[in-house]
Amino acid sequence: MAEQMADLHTVFLSSVLPEWFNNLESSADATNTTLRQVESSLFWAKWALVASVAVTVMMTGWQVWLAAQYEAANDKQQARSELLMTQQLSALQELTKQVAKQSQQTALPHVEGKPANAKSLGTTPLDVKKQTKLGSQKAE
Repeated sequence: MAEQMADLHTVFLSSVLPEWFNNLESSADATNTTLRQVESSLFWAKWALVASVAVTVMMTGWQVWLAAQYEAANDKQQARSELLMTQQLSALQELTKQVAKQSQQTALPHVEGKPANAKSLGTTPLDVKKQTKLGSQKAE
């Protein structure tokens, strides 16, 4: 039995322990390699995140600037459109007043239920056109 214990002790010291230490060293090397790879990946992930934030901030600033430029141009166009519409409205109101005044001046009683024609009133389409032009010149 002492001889078997001695053989077991010899096998344990000569084969098992050295192999176990070699496995520990190779596992430690693999772990260190993995840690270096993870560290490198985290380094690049950190800089990718910083670059992403920087690009996002710059793009947002650019979009805000574009919106401000668009708003300024749009405000100018809106003001021009509003001015033109106001001028058109005042011209239309003036023309409506002139037409109402002319219709009151030229209103004649109806003969036998029929209105008088334009020639009997002394106005022709050409006269109306002239009066409209004169009216728009007065408005200016």
